[in-house]
Amino acid sequence: MQAGGSIHGRGGVSQPGLSEEEATDSSAVADDGDARGMAARVMYGVARRLLPRKLRRGIISLTQYPATRRLVGDLRSFRAYRILENPPARMRESGATVAVRFRELGGAAVRLRPFTDDDSVARDAFSLLHHAPPAGVPLRDMENIWDLGANVGITMAHLAVLCPRAHIVGVELDSDNAAICRENVAPWNDRCEVMCAGVWTSTGTVSYERPTGRVQSFHVVEEQGAAVLTEAPSISLNALLAHGQGAIIDYVKMDIEGAERPVLSQNTEWVDSVLSIKVELHGDYTVPDCIVDLEGLGFQAAPIPRHHAAVVGVRSAADRARILGGQSTRLVTPAP
Repeated sequence: MQAGGSIHGRGGVSQPGLSEEEATDSSAVADDGDARGMAARVMYGVARRLLPRKLRRGIISLTQYPATRRLVGDLRSFRAYRILENPPARMRESGATVAVRFRELGGAAVRLRPFTDDDSVARDAFSLLHHAPPAGVPLRDMENIWDLGANVGITMAHLAVLCPRAHIVGVELDSDNAAICRENVAPWNDRCEVMCAGVWTSTGTVSYERPTGRVQSFHVVEEQGAAVLTEAPSISLNALLAHGQGAIIDYVKMDIEGAERPVLSQNTEWVDSVLSIKVELHGDYTVPDCIVDLEGLGFQAAPIPRHHAAVVGVRSAADRARILGGQSTRLVTPAP
């Protein structure tokens, strides 16, 4: 992705801004975590802090064995994913990707890279569903979605499955990520478009850091420091809206690794065409700060349950009607 603490809500408690499926799945994940017991949590903590990376990932993989089996679509994918969780050294030299079929993608395969965070990105996406659209509007009625910080296309592919009529534009800062993203959304090529650019306040060029192995954490840097930086084209959301000929955007997933504060506070005319948004926060941008910003942009905003740093924004019924101009099939109001 271009570039989740406290937990809100439990199973059976209303979770504003989440789809029913998302709330159910996130509750199940939390309950599964509670069931591990103190011994498993202690083992996880020790492994994370003290052991070499290879051994640490092996131990963590064992604690997640049942969840992995539920995550993938077949036995071959289960074996492939287990290898990704603790890859042999030879895979670093080959540079090969690994094909994994996930249940949530209806049997479609995506390609993941060893020695990166691709496996954990996929696990989090399909287990927690934080990227899913807010509750309220039937997913089949969604027509236009932006996936800002598309990474290797896991969330884009899932949105394509969840919203079978939607045209989805994914914007990814890093060219290597974007290339794999295009490959992973190929089954939905008629509805998915990948742009290699950094989401920013203006269109031009940006510099960004590429932490080794942390491919979901590439982020724009405004000032030159000690780190080696890479340049990439940038695109403003006003320009992205113009690219789509001003179409109304049903949903924006924003995970742009620290660029969210300036993007939500400068050159924000694009917001007038957006019906709902989820924002993952980074750095010193807090949940209360983001809620204030989204409310200032006309959304009803709230923290996302079971995520320590994310906010959902939806439109009131009156605002939806104004933006949609009477398109009755899309006038259902999401839960605030």
